[in-house]
Amino acid sequence: MKPVHQVLILSDSCETFLPQLERYLEESKSTKLKFIHPKKVYRTDFKESDFILIDYEFYKANKEVSELAFEFLDKLSMFATLTDHEQLNQILKETKVSHLFGMSGTHTLNDIGNFLTYAVEKKFWNAETFITPPITHQSHTKFENSENIEGQIQSAISHHDLTNTFEGFRPILEQILNESITNALYNAPVDSEGKFLHRHVNRREVIHSAQNMAPTLDIIEDADKIVLNIKDFYGTLTKDIIDHYLTHGKVAEKEGGAGVGLYLILKHAHKLVINIDHGNSTEFIIVIHKFKRFFHYQVLEKSFHLFERKQS
Repeated sequence: MKPVHQVLILSDSCETFLPQLERYLEESKSTKLKFIHPKKVYRTDFKESDFILIDYEFYKANKEVSELAFEFLDKLSMFATLTDHEQLNQILKETKVSHLFGMSGTHTLNDIGNFLTYAVEKKFWNAETFITPPITHQSHTKFENSENIEGQIQSAISHHDLTNTFEGFRPILEQILNESITNALYNAPVDSEGKFLHRHVNRREVIHSAQNMAPTLDIIEDADKIVLNIKDFYGTLTKDIIDHYLTHGKVAEKEGGAGVGLYLILKHAHKLVINIDHGNSTEFIIVIHKFKRFFHYQVLEKSFHLFERKQS
């Protein structure tokens, strides 16, 4: 018999949203999800639920219920109509949720369905989560040092065909990768006592990765999207750092790193997923849809997701 996990949905549009989501998840072989969306909700509903999904519009219109929901932030996810990164940043700053789904019909259903399935099994999302087979291009790069990062990034991108994208698409990829790989090289590494090794080093100074600890970049493409997977092997990023810099509205160019460029990464990405296995690894999974016109790229929904695995 499948284990049953209870999902509490707080939304004024459940009559249309919920049946579609239930149909999408009917094929799940490992879990059975029981959905509840009571007109009047009690504290016990929140306590007994394994997951809570809340509509941002419901949150704004029902402050009393929403305040109760936010007492259970560790199992709370939010969905909203999101295409503008500044609006997304504002919601993250306001709510501190770890999962914010940009709503756009079936895209939202697919993401929420994937999220619930993976969360039940206590798994991280991976790059392949977002790929629709077949894979058209795939590459792997290891960054042994910080010498000529721009050149190393350009070499990695050169393996991929971007001819059917708008003119500024490549510079966007390069900026995202520069921010995230620089962070992985300079901000992530620590010694055996947990002391940061390179965080205060001038970024013009070349540093070398410790043996078998070099950050990696995997780029995977299907017909309509490109997925960047940047991984370090330290797991030193924290939610507090993310909450501070992701919603800052700017990149702080000062000693101690640039806030890992989180604001700029989210500005350019359609989906930003961060997997933190504390003390072991941090993964940035950045999903960008490929368009010939900048307008179509610009108006597609945005999402943010943070998965954390604590050390036992």
